[in-house]
Amino acid sequence: MNIVFLGDSNTWIGGDDCSNPRGWNYWFTKLARPRSARSYARSGATWTCTDLTRINPSDYSEVLSDDNVILNQIVRLENAVQAGSQDSPDLILVMAGTNDAWFSYRRPGMLSLPVGGHKKIGGSQAKKMLPSQMTTLTGAVNAGVARLHKSFPKARILVLTPIPSVNISAKMLADVENAIKEGVSFHSPYAFVKSMGFGEYPMYPEHELSRPDYTVDGTHTSEHGADILSLLVFTSMRDMGIY
Repeated sequence: MNIVFLGDSNTWIGGDDCSNPRGWNYWFTKLARPRSARSYARSGATWTCTDLTRINPSDYSEVLSDDNVILNQIVRLENAVQAGSQDSPDLILVMAGTNDAWFSYRRPGMLSLPVGGHKKIGGSQAKKMLPSQMTTLTGAVNAGVARLHKSFPKARILVLTPIPSVNISAKMLADVENAIKEGVSFHSPYAFVKSMGFGEYPMYPEHELSRPDYTVDGTHTSEHGADILSLLVFTSMRDMGIY
């Protein structure tokens, strides 16, 4: 398989070439043994766009910004495949939502009902949508998965919800997880979602504050945490019949 990773800092720290053991994608590639693996993730990225977000795939930021969104990672991936510098992916893994939850005050309306309500967005429609039409989390996930499927119809897509963090309340984490699940639900059977929240990923923020183990700072994975996270993702994929 040719595997591509999209996401925020917990994927970004693994490096574009997935060579840093602080990132779960490093350990995942050791388990999966893909033909190729590349990460397009960026620290600070959100699913949710703002009214000021532009299609701007050349933008580079390691912190929250209007253009540091999963949509621009998707466009970068599309451009790389078209240019021949990236093999068309067979498997796309997206892990994001931490920054949507952590900086929810910077994404007002994130948990609102998408314009037009909850309904499936088609691939052709998604490729024509403006970022300013993706200012809800469910809507951004819905459109992002639709666009990925339109551009890479043979790829299977696995969307991971964010892991617990000392910077995110249990309620906000659950709200973000539910919004992501809603967005993915329209696109079965080629898109799947895996919960990484409380009760799934064995990391507890209150423990990390006093005795860091799974993370280095309560949010970003340590090598141990990244290793455990990758194993959880990989075994879940086997159980779901994805890999």
